[in-house]
Amino acid sequence: TLIVADVPRSLAFYTLLGFTVEGEMGGPRDPGRTPFPLNAPSTQAKLVILASGAPGGGKLGLLAFDGPPPGLTRPPAERVGIGDPVLVLDVPDVAAAHAKLAAAGARIVSPPTVYRSRRTDA
Repeated sequence: TLIVADVPRSLAFYTLLGFTVEGEMGGPRDPGRTPFPLNAPSTQAKLVILASGAPGGGKLGLLAFDGPPPGLTRPPAERVGIGDPVLVLDVPDVAAAHAKLAAAGARIVSPPTVYRSRRTDA
């Protein structure tokens, strides 16, 4: 599950990758009883669970807090570090997937790395 600032915007991005909404939940939240996230007394939460479009693919959660939203705990990084999420895509054409995401405005931290997939190799 990723904590996001904007569920609709994040959902539009992951839809490009073939994810579909599997379920949603949310509503009021008591920050006195639920300390997560630690840096904001948010009174609302929303969780959207996405399912991969690939057979046997994984699931992804998009979690947003509001009233007030949590602040950034660090500035956006130009490189990936310990604790940062890394998205691995198993696609037949990495160049096409990269171009599609770049055209949609995704911030690309590094060019794609090709690896031999046991799923897509014949």
